[in-house]
Amino acid sequence: MRTATRQPQQKSSANSTKSKRPQPAPSHEAHPLLRLQRTIGNQAVLRLLRARADAEARSATEEAPVAEVPKNEKQAQVTTHELTHVVQQTGATSPMIARQVGTTSTTVRFPSVSDDDIKWIDTLTKPPNILEQIDLGFSPTAELRNIGRVESAEKRDVARIEKTMKPGPDRDAAIEKARAAATTQTDSEKQRFQTGRGDRRKEFLNNMRILLGPDPATENHFKAFEPVDGSPGLFLHGDAAARMKEVRAELISKGHDIPDTTVGQALRGRHLGKLPNKGMLGHALGFSIDYNAYANPKISFEQGHERVAMTRLFSGGPTNIKVSQPNPRAFIEQLGKRTAAGEDVEKDVKVQAFLTEFEQQFNLMHAASDQFKQSLPAANLADLRNLKDRYEKALVDLRPVDSNLKALDQKITVARNAARKLISGQLKTKPADVPAEDIDAQEKVAKLLEDRKPLDQQKSVLEAEKEAVRTSLKTTFQPWLTKIQEKIDPLRAAETKAGILLDQIPSEAELNKAVNQLKNIDRLEKQLATVTNAKTSERLNDSINKLRAKIAPLLAQFDSAAGSSGMTPDGKPLSASIRLEQGEKFTEARLRRREIDLWASLAKNLTENTRFVFGDLEDGKSRLRLESMDPSVAQLLGLLDRSDRKTDEGGFFNPDPDTEKRGFNLLFFKTMVKHGFQPGATWQAGSTDPMHFDFVEGWSKLK
Repeated sequence: MRTATRQPQQKSSANSTKSKRPQPAPSHEAHPLLRLQRTIGNQAVLRLLRARADAEARSATEEAPVAEVPKNEKQAQVTTHELTHVVQQTGATSPMIARQVGTTSTTVRFPSVSDDDIKWIDTLTKPPNILEQIDLGFSPTAELRNIGRVESAEKRDVARIEKTMKPGPDRDAAIEKARAAATTQTDSEKQRFQTGRGDRRKEFLNNMRILLGPDPATENHFKAFEPVDGSPGLFLHGDAAARMKEVRAELISKGHDIPDTTVGQALRGRHLGKLPNKGMLGHALGFSIDYNAYANPKISFEQGHERVAMTRLFSGGPTNIKVSQPNPRAFIEQLGKRTAAGEDVEKDVKVQAFLTEFEQQFNLMHAASDQFKQSLPAANLADLRNLKDRYEKALVDLRPVDSNLKALDQKITVARNAARKLISGQLKTKPADVPAEDIDAQEKVAKLLEDRKPLDQQKSVLEAEKEAVRTSLKTTFQPWLTKIQEKIDPLRAAETKAGILLDQIPSEAELNKAVNQLKNIDRLEKQLATVTNAKTSERLNDSINKLRAKIAPLLAQFDSAAGSSGMTPDGKPLSASIRLEQGEKFTEARLRRREIDLWASLAKNLTENTRFVFGDLEDGKSRLRLESMDPSVAQLLGLLDRSDRKTDEGGFFNPDPDTEKRGFNLLFFKTMVKHGFQPGATWQAGSTDPMHFDFVEGWSKLK
């Protein structure tokens, strides 16, 4: 990534994506259907990350991007993206006796971790923000900020007392009381942060022991972080940093260099709570790197399958680098080891074939990304840009209106309460019995309600503009909607032809149960057909009838769904083999319906969901936000213009030209592969992460 156009790399790729990885790490290749922040611990961490102010957020994600996205937003986005890197969690749990996360304190006790065990953590120096990563939410920076708030409040209280009270003993006493209260609160904050830091560090060590083994494994690992040669601000585990040095040396020998990024090691809260799947820990452990996040965003299943389906349909090509090697992760790991040992792996015929196929698929993915950007006709794209501008302006204009309405509503609430109290006193009645109209007729309340009217009118106009934009989407996306309908029509025709009542089909679990029993019945029926002995025949029939009785309600559902009586023309129950055929048809029908629903949902999102189409405003900015994961349609089509970085190009895979000396290009990808770094672009659709690279060998260090 270029220095001049660096993209906020908060990829959320922390450990890259939902993943599935071959052993020793979980596989990124598997079908990822995880939900973000599955555990309470993850949710608590995310809230902490979002709440942190600029300095604290910077410390937790220093490896994350640059400018323009507020640092607290960066932190949240990085973590969210990271949480999508795996399909399931390991199930490893910490021997945590108590953990209570509240607004004022955090209490965590780890009886197996002593104060002496964590003393070495104070000696960590790389990366510069490592202690703030570990102390998440309880760093010295946050402590000073909180104490500063207490001191500011103390000054305001003293100034108020001096202004409202006459000089004398009473005023002096009031001032002394305010200062004493501030001192008590300051001492309490200092103690809270000291305890919080200790608890964070004990939790960190406790979890790392599970991952890395008994002491001093964690100390050795975290003291091994090193800066990456040629990438200022980028830190990785020493083994990965050494391998990156070899990558750089090879690129320099060919007149190139490594791209720019600072997104490497970062705990991102992964050390807190229940440990996630190991595939989520690449960044935390210093084994993963991200490049050019916004130009190469992750398109995941996290917010539904619609984006994946959309990019695949309208790109007309692969949305990942598909290689025929059955275990590319293990293959790439071995390539790295062989290259590090001094072997010229490109002389190996199998490696040549792999790299040739990799290059072909790389180019196909790039072409598919370019095709997606051109899939909407120019006139429709121009219309969409206009709608985007209108929608963006409406959101920007709504901000102060909503803020003013919120502030005014608070005043109205206070005024109404005061009016209710006054009227109830005058009428000698209960406050709850005072009519609302009498309260609103009070002069102060009435004036505030009058002040609200122009704001309500402004909001109404702006909401109407947003609605006008939304209703225009159907016309703008008509070429896409036609293509989506072409996917739906044959599916619906097949559904009609099958004549299956979908609402009568047993649930997936019930269907599997029935199929398993039917397989047993089918086996017995086939035995029965060959038996001549009467007693054996009777015994088999008895077994068959008992098995049928167990699934009789499910077979009744089979008949309802298929519109059948469940009997043959001669009055015998349908055989198990016929029932199994019905089961296969029901499975096909359910899958067909899911596909229909997916396409219908995509069409609905394109025509009704302005957030899906345009995204949200960037915090503190008067423009729509770029996303490193699951971006808006507008971003994918290159409509979110930025003058300071190359992110308005759209698409989902934007490698640099081969001529770029520090390029995120094919030469860089192939060199990384040769040295043992697996590109996230090789993972399956739904977990493909084009910005991400894993130093695969690093996972062998984990327990």
